[in-house]
Amino acid sequence: MSDTTTLISALETTPGVIIPMIREVPPQILKRRPSPAKWSAYEHAVHLSQSDAPFLARLDLILSTPEPYIEAIENSPEDEAGAMLEIDLDESLDRYAANVPPLSKDSKNYHPTSGGKRLCTRHLIIIRYL
Repeated sequence: MSDTTTLISALETTPGVIIPMIREVPPQILKRRPSPAKWSAYEHAVHLSQSDAPFLARLDLILSTPEPYIEAIENSPEDEAGAMLEIDLDESLDRYAANVPPLSKDSKNYHPTSGGKRLCTRHLIIIRYL
């Protein structure tokens, strides 16, 4: 995304796209994994609701640090084994939708400097962002 307005718009509108799509998945396939190592639609939806805290922490780091170093987040062995299939989907989707306003509000506080910032990760990949 090339500008802050586009990014913020995406943050604000994504739940309105994702949640109805999840609701349309037939119940008989909602928890079905396409292969043992791939998550089901159900697991992806639950994961979205669990990603807000790490995302906010990363956003805070980006906003407060000239050249932030972002640690990789690995999925737990329990999640890879299917633990998210036991989490209530409705509660997860409600939490996901409820947490979007703070995410987009925090993003609006970001005013990029000329040329943007460098973002470093564990893999030594450096990207430029707004």
